Amino acid sequence: VALVRGKHAMVGWLSIPKGWKKGEKLPVLVTVEGAGCGFLGRARDAAGTRGSRGFLVLAPCSLSNTNALEEAKYPWYTKEQLDEGARDRIRFDVEGLLALLELVQQRYGASDRFAITGFSGGGNLCYAMTVIHPQRVIASVPACANFTGAGFADAQQVEGGPPVRILTGEKDEHRDFTFGNKDMPGIEPQTDNAVKALEGLGFKDVTREMLKGVGHSACAAQVWERIDAVSARR
Repeated sequence: VALVRGKHAMVGWLSIPKGWKKGEKLPVLVTVEGAGCGFLGRARDAAGTRGSRGFLVLAPCSLSNTNALEEAKYPWYTKEQLDEGARDRIRFDVEGLLALLELVQQRYGASDRFAITGFSGGGNLCYAMTVIHPQRVIASVPACANFTGAGFADAQQVEGGPPVRILTGEKDEHRDFTFGNKDMPGIEPQTDNAVKALEGLGFKDVTREMLKGVGHSACAAQVWERIDAVSARR
């Protein structure tokens, strides 16, 4: 797993599949970390469950996934870059991720299409990329993901859109309320809002699944399975 940076301040962790050969045009799985900001761990989790799948794995070091932007969790960015990014986090993240994807295309011959998943706070960037750049998305698989509507103001109507498979956990401690606070809707009501917003934009293939026995998790293996199912239909 290597750290990469394109024409934007954003950096990301990239994992190349075993047996990769120059000239191959492989798709990318973008995996967005949650509030814990364990970006390297998120990349390793997705890469470790990739198996023989011919996907590059990219974990962007995003800003919209967390509340306080603690400098210690973002050693790659200057204070000035963090302050600038904080003014419009979803814009920083969308523009930064596009720059990273461009770099991966240029350097590793990746396809211009990608699958995307976002865990917990990483759902903000996952949902935003899905609705802002739907033509590039193979499949979107939010996992126990937050939904705030970030980026939806920049979305256009679609005719069908890419498939969206939303995974939630039966045992998620934030299932109904965030941190048990009844004034803070949890993952399930946020997912209700996400489905409504996606369908309002014209997305036709939106499904949600509650995974039995699963807590607040990135559901890495299940994400790959949903991507497999979508790819098999194409």
